[in-house]
Amino acid sequence: MTITYTTIRVNPADMEAIVSSLRDAPKALRQAYSTAINRTLAGMKTDALKSDGPIRSRHPILRKQIAPYIGIRKATIRNLHGSFKFNKSHRLKLSIFDPMSDPGGVTYMIDREKGRRLLPGGFTYPKNASGKKVKWVARRVGKRKKPLAFPKGLSPWGMFNKAGVWKVMKVSAERRYPVELKRAVAFRIQVINGHIKRRMRNGIIVKGGHDQAEPTTQLND
Repeated sequence: MTITYTTIRVNPADMEAIVSSLRDAPKALRQAYSTAINRTLAGMKTDALKSDGPIRSRHPILRKQIAPYIGIRKATIRNLHGSFKFNKSHRLKLSIFDPMSDPGGVTYMIDREKGRRLLPGGFTYPKNASGKKVKWVARRVGKRKKPLAFPKGLSPWGMFNKAGVWKVMKVSAERRYPVELKRAVAFRIQVINGHIKRRMRNGIIVKGGHDQAEPTTQLND
């Protein structure tokens, strides 16, 4: 733009830059939405798995023991929909629920509200797992030593469906999503306006002289 005492003239180059920015706007907006959705889902998972959260306050389990079984189906710029995904048939090993030998078998605790339960005829035995000795739980099927059955505990899907869990998740989403969307939109506006220069280096986007990974919006199978 050229401004003198009597005239204001728009330069063709400036017009072309604005037109180019407007062309990028629809895609940038969808990128902002997908990023906000994915970050919100990740935050919801974090809130749900806190030690004082709805799952671990009720079930004596470590975050690392349940987190791998709660996946996130991420939003993309083509599909602005994200959700949690579970293997509904998977059940956690009974060995992680504090098994203890008992004259009648093995006791374990899955739910703090219901206390310890008894597995009749069960027994524990040590087994190395990742360099650590853990108590595995087994039970004989018949009178002979073999074959053995390995009872399972509650599934991650079952834990999430306990009363109150999804209500807490909804509150987490309502709190996090507006913040994440505002942050993602602000970032995309800066990119469109050229305030943040981006170039690829081994798959990493370099911005302002610092390496920073671009938030992924691809489907995570």
